[in-house]
Amino acid sequence: MLRDYQIELEEKVFKIFDRDCKSLLVQLPTGTGKTTLFSSIIKKQITEYSPGKRVLILVHRRELVYQIYDRLRKFHLRPSKIISGEDHDLLKQVQVASIQTLIRKKEKPKNISLIVVDEAHHILSNTYRNIIEDYPTSKILGVTATPIRLNGEGFEEVFDKLICGKQIPWFIKNGYLANFKHYGVKTDNLESISVDSIKMDYNTQKLSELMSNKKVIGNVVDAIKKYAHTKKTIVFCVNGYFGPNCARLFGFIAPVI
Repeated sequence: MLRDYQIELEEKVFKIFDRDCKSLLVQLPTGTGKTTLFSSIIKKQITEYSPGKRVLILVHRRELVYQIYDRLRKFHLRPSKIISGEDHDLLKQVQVASIQTLIRKKEKPKNISLIVVDEAHHILSNTYRNIIEDYPTSKILGVTATPIRLNGEGFEEVFDKLICGKQIPWFIKNGYLANFKHYGVKTDNLESISVDSIKMDYNTQKLSELMSNKKVIGNVVDAIKKYAHTKKTIVFCVNGYFGPNCARLFGFIAPVI
């Protein structure tokens, strides 16, 4: 079920954990199977390494709970979902939790041998820290495509080790990812947008206002028609407002927030 590069990473994860490493961050590019990888790791964890204990998976978006739940079932696991509006069973060996829901629960999963943090670049927020502090003896496995913060700093204060998978050119060359062309929106007004000194990025609200006018969105749609007619295209937006705005104006773009 795993590809060769995923098998290689899985073996590295358990070798490093066997060396008394408590926390480990794994990097893989988007679209190369991070969920499949950690699902396999979880199955091995509860069947071979800690069969009497549980695994807790933390995510920051509701849809990720369902996505991971479905993937775990393909590995013949029967997880429980901890998410608002649904019942959950804390006795099941694998718990998939929305961090926003779990932080409000008085009763949390017990006997956890491994915590898996999906999209682990969010782990420095207080909600994640508060949950992880409740499990001082559990190992932590983070997975992300971007093991770096916007201010350029890493995650050394949380993770003991970093494993980097193959890079995007390798995946394209070996047929795991499609090749792509990248086009940017041209605007002459970026000098008017302030830069956040902490995030080292443009002010999101101001940039969104600039990029959400009809002329800019029209240029985006014209570019899609010119360069990507009948092809699948991803449009990266400033925030959650720009995507639906673009979709409403031109119909054929589906917003993903």
